[in-house]
Amino acid sequence: MSWRDSRRNRLKLVLFVLSIVCGLSALVAIRGFRSNIEDAINEQSKELLGADVEFYSRSVYPEEVENYIDELPGQRVNEVRLSTMALFESNGGSRLVSMRAFEEAFPFYGELETQPENLMDQFHSGRYAMMEESLFYQFSVSVGDRVKLGEIYFEVIAIVDRIPGESNLTGWVAPRVYISKSNLEDTGLMQFGSRVSCRAYVKLDDPSNIQSDLERDRRFFRENRVSYDTVEEERDELIESFQAVTDLLNLVGFMALILGGVGVTGAVHVYLAGKLDTVAILRCLGTPSKLSVSIFLVQISGLGLIAALIGSLIGTGIQFLIPVFIQDFLPFELESRFAWFDLVIGLAFGWVVCFLFTLLPLLPLRKISPLRVLRTGVENPGAMKKDPWAYAIVGGLVLLLFGFGFAQTNSLKINLAFSGGLIGVLLLLVVVAWAFLRLIRKFIPAKLPFPWRYGIANLYRPNNRTVLMLVALVLGFIIVLSLLLTKEAILKQLIVDRGVDASNMIFFDIQPSQLEGVNEIIENNNMPIIESVPIVSMRISEFKGTPVPELIRRGYRGDRREGPESWTLRREYRSTYRDHLTDAEEVVSGTFVTEASIEEEPIPVSISQGLAEDMEVVLGDRLVFDVQGLPIEAEISSIRKVDWNQVRANFFFVFPKGVLEEAPSMFIIATRTPNPQVTGQVQSDLIQAYPNVSSIDLRLILSTVDDILSKISWVVQFMALFTVLAGLLVMAGTIITSRYQRIQESVLLRTLGADSKTISRILLIEFASVGLLASVVGGFFSITAAWALMQFLFKLPFSFSWEVVLTGMFVMMGLTTLTGLLNSRGITRQPPLQILRQEQ
Repeated sequence: MSWRDSRRNRLKLVLFVLSIVCGLSALVAIRGFRSNIEDAINEQSKELLGADVEFYSRSVYPEEVENYIDELPGQRVNEVRLSTMALFESNGGSRLVSMRAFEEAFPFYGELETQPENLMDQFHSGRYAMMEESLFYQFSVSVGDRVKLGEIYFEVIAIVDRIPGESNLTGWVAPRVYISKSNLEDTGLMQFGSRVSCRAYVKLDDPSNIQSDLERDRRFFRENRVSYDTVEEERDELIESFQAVTDLLNLVGFMALILGGVGVTGAVHVYLAGKLDTVAILRCLGTPSKLSVSIFLVQISGLGLIAALIGSLIGTGIQFLIPVFIQDFLPFELESRFAWFDLVIGLAFGWVVCFLFTLLPLLPLRKISPLRVLRTGVENPGAMKKDPWAYAIVGGLVLLLFGFGFAQTNSLKINLAFSGGLIGVLLLLVVVAWAFLRLIRKFIPAKLPFPWRYGIANLYRPNNRTVLMLVALVLGFIIVLSLLLTKEAILKQLIVDRGVDASNMIFFDIQPSQLEGVNEIIENNNMPIIESVPIVSMRISEFKGTPVPELIRRGYRGDRREGPESWTLRREYRSTYRDHLTDAEEVVSGTFVTEASIEEEPIPVSISQGLAEDMEVVLGDRLVFDVQGLPIEAEISSIRKVDWNQVRANFFFVFPKGVLEEAPSMFIIATRTPNPQVTGQVQSDLIQAYPNVSSIDLRLILSTVDDILSKISWVVQFMALFTVLAGLLVMAGTIITSRYQRIQESVLLRTLGADSKTISRILLIEFASVGLLASVVGGFFSITAAWALMQFLFKLPFSFSWEVVLTGMFVMMGLTTLTGLLNSRGITRQPPLQILRQEQ
């Protein structure tokens, strides 16, 4: 019976549940992706480090740490990392690179994948270099070419495809170049002021207890400013970080699924409204109420099962495509596998969601009596709000929502925030959509042409479900546009071309004896010296009268109730001295002192506002700085508000002139280059004269950041598009269910003299109005959501481009209008009598 009854309505019923397919596809794809990620991390756990344990420090290890590492039972290899400029002999090009000098035998686990392969013996036997692929493309390097690092040339022998524990984006600012550690001293790059980080990789004879041993000695490593990583820690951190990403994508997919479920409820309700007389006839023939309802229950459940199966299969296919777009972000090789368990879970979950949402409109069918055959159009099947089963189904849906959220977050607090936020957003959109329709109905001008008045009036006619369509369309639009606006806002903070006086190139690691020569080279290339800043390295040795080591031994862990955050006492500060404030600074408390004498302690010093809050210092508090072994007592004389978003050298501490001039220092020079050709020329001149001086092309960094953000946002927006598609399908299903009503109106209008063009114009105005409303509401909420992300998550100023917003609104309006017209085609093409015969 269910099969026979569905013959003339199968296409409509399939469209009803297609919106479920969208959300379920996203959920299954992300669930499978998460499983593949966890499997890959667990299987390649030791290759994530290339060793059992890794120690790293931003300076040379203290003797105590060296002894500690040497005493570990096992093998050890060392690596030194520093930034320098690479000069390519073949074309004279240059680029800031991250030079990695490591000893033979690394990695202990996994392989350093190169093209050609098996060159490690040759690599460590002479002056050879390997580099990542991006440098080969950028500078047209070939195997056998030479590259200058520091004071010597190296022969390039291979491309590095992958190194254990690092993704392809690790060197996004400074691409990686690898040399043997035996050649490090010859480069002449190990000088004062060079930013060197040291790493030691250890393969243990028995790694089973290393985690507990290191935890026991954690304070020892903190006091010596040395960090460590184990295989277990690296694995857990990676799994946790990727879980956060997949949880976000899952929630986006779940919103699409819920949205599709709401659409199914509305569509099935309208579909069943045309079956009330059929149910009444069945009741007259003696069919029990439960059997009558079960006919349609079987129809809807079967289609729900088909939709769940289609969604699961599509999601499985998408799961195999995701690694293509994100492999560069991963520090391991990701292999997609078909997961039967995830497919079955997705199938079951999708069917349950569809089943629960379709039960609601089925409930009134139980109350239809045989007398309805004689009372057609008069008898009401009963209000669902008085049915206890309705409360039970709604309760089941709410529990399903909370259960899914908890399964993704494992946090009751976060789950409540997500579930409550989703319900709140849906309710808010419903209220806003309803309010807009009320305003339109009240203030529609009476003098508008007839097609305009009729088309707009269609928005609030019975069974048109305009509010449902608006909510469905707006929700997906908000997700996509807000992410796009957030990406654009972040890039705006990094734009370096902010005027003719703005710098777009930075030179650093300049020794005082090299300053005059560097200035001359820059000026000879017709580039201005916008800023020349001295930098002095120092640490805090005494805080408010108490030695820092004593504070650390007392157990400070950054607890705001006990004292300053620990990082403020442990870090090395790179400070400057000058007699003026920059455009990025503003004194908010105290007096900025311009000059002082080293002989008159305490020295007045200015501190940034954020650091003052984290360090819990106020005006008059005293600190003792260890400046290359010389203790200098200082007193907080002013607090500055610093705009860290400006592309210039900003500092936590600024000393007055007359104090640090004789201290060991280095300089940073900010300049502006007119084009890439001049950039390449000045970099080449500087490398030849001063190999230790490095430079950063800020425009190149901006381009790289743009590329990275585009890849990240594309993945999220791709998943969000399922929500948009679900909204369009909800709209299509709603229009199809009201098709018969539109045909009746079309027949009536044509009988009254309206031609096909007038009716088409009415439909166009109606759907364009829906699209315009969805675009305006979605645009407003997208700007609000993007502002919230920038303000509270990224903590950056928010600005947006009206061009992006208006383009998004235009596209949304066009898609909505096109969807409406495609699903209304054919209504005006045939004579009214013929159309009515086809529909009956």
